[in-house]
Amino acid sequence: MKCFVFIFLFIFSFSNNIQFGNAYTVSGLACKRSNQDKAVNDKPVKKQETKTTHTNEEFGYCLQIPESLEVVNTYNPYIFALRFPVVAQAANAFMIKVLPKDQYAGFEEMHKSVIESLSREENKQIAGQVYLLDSESMDEFKQTGPTLKVHVLDRGKEFVCCYVFAESPKAYLWIDFVATKESYDINFPIMQSLMQDFEILGD
Repeated sequence: MKCFVFIFLFIFSFSNNIQFGNAYTVSGLACKRSNQDKAVNDKPVKKQETKTTHTNEEFGYCLQIPESLEVVNTYNPYIFALRFPVVAQAANAFMIKVLPKDQYAGFEEMHKSVIESLSREENKQIAGQVYLLDSESMDEFKQTGPTLKVHVLDRGKEFVCCYVFAESPKAYLWIDFVATKESYDINFPIMQSLMQDFEILGD
C-alpha cells in the first residue's frame, strides 16, 4: 500500500503550494440508479454500475462517479478527489483541482504556470514537491481542453499522470489522473469513462 500513500501525497503537495481565496460549498448532490439486471435468452446481462452525480455549481462542473470509486476528503475545498480500487499494488487517484481565475492573466498563462511550477529543478530536493520528468500532448479529451500524459517524480518514485486543463465560466480546472507505471494502462479506461461523463456547466 506504499503506492497509495505516495499517490495521495500529490493532493497535499498541491494544496500546500497554491494560494486560495474563500472556501466553497458543494451543492446539488444527487443519485441516479441504473436499470435492474435483465436476462436475454436466459443469459445474464452484465450489471451496469450505479453512478452518483456530483455537481459543483460554485466552480461550474458536474461529474458522474461510479460506485467502485471512493470520494476522498481532501480537507481542501479546491480539490475534489476520488480513489480507485487497488490494482498492481497501487490505489490510483482522480482529482479536479480548482485554480481561481483572478490569480492568472488567462487560460494559457494558467496552463504554462502549472507546468513551469512542476519543472523547477529544486523540486527534486524538496520533500513533498512533484518534479516533471517529461510530457507529451494527447488528442484524447481535447474537447474538454489541452491534455498531457506526464511522468513525474515524487520522493524518488515515478508516477504516470494524465493532465486535462479545462475552463468553466467560474474557474480554471486542472484534472489529474495519477497512477504508477504498472497501473496506468489498467485504470485509464476508468479515466476515459469519468471524462465522458464530465460536464462544464454554463453561467
